[in-house]
Formats: sequence, C-alpha cells, structure tokens
Amino acid sequence: MYHLFQCHLVGSLSREFPAFSDSPGVYIFAKEIHDNVTGHPDYKVLYVGKTNSFKYRPVSDEHEEWKCALRHGVSHICILDETSTTKRKDIEIDIYYKHDPPCNDKSP
Repeated sequence: MYHLFQCHLVGSLSREFPAFSDSPGVYIFAKEIHDNVTGHPDYKVLYVGKTNSFKYRPVSDEHEEWKCALRHGVSHICILDETSTTKRKDIEIDIYYKHDPPCNDKSP
C-alpha cells in the first residue's frame, strides 16, 4: 500500500508548526535522512498515529511520544487527511509494520 503524506518542517527550537486543519487523518513524526535519486527527501518513521482532528493532535506539546521523537532527531510532521476511521486504522497498521517506528511502544 502506498500513502502520500504532506510533510512539514518542525522548528528545531521553537516547534513552529503550520496551522493544521480540523480534519481527521494519520500522522507521522519523521526524521529526514537524505535526498534520494529523484531529489525528494527520504524519511525515517519515528512514530505513526491517527487523530480525529489535526487541530489538536499531533500539535500538542503533551503528545506522549514527542520526547522520544526528539531523542531520535525528529525533523518533520507528515500528515495524511483521511475521513474513514477504518482506513485511518489500516494505514496506521500498514506503516507500523513496514517501518517499525522506535517511538511506538506497542502495535496499533
């Protein structure tokens, strides 16, 4: 399964996030690792989760895995809008098993 996420740079000191919408979807805390042959960045998935509203999650400083993501060098938050609860869960599971994110403490 292939998923196209929009990736947003995280401010290294100020955590400057873009204004996220109130839509549901799947998100990833990621670390940019290098540019591939096409010139697009590659990312290491550090954490994958789903939300009912990007307005409140993952933006919160209270996110339970943000400190882990910081320790692993998070540089981007990548989001994918998805209204279907079932599809959000399927995407989260797919990414979890393909990438084994170090900050997910248990399978989704």
